[in-house]
Amino acid sequence: DAVFVQYAFQAAKVKQQYWEQTDKGGKGAETQLGWNIKENREA
Repeated sequence: DAVFVQYAFQAAKVKQQYWEQTDKGGKGAETQLGWNIKENREA
């Protein structure tokens, strides 16, 4: 199953950080993503 999230906002930079959930329901691996919108490059 897939979960889709859609949102809108205005910002110069975006950073996303989340942790996957393990099969037992615990905290799994961390994933980070950042983007500099003004410069159109990874932040």
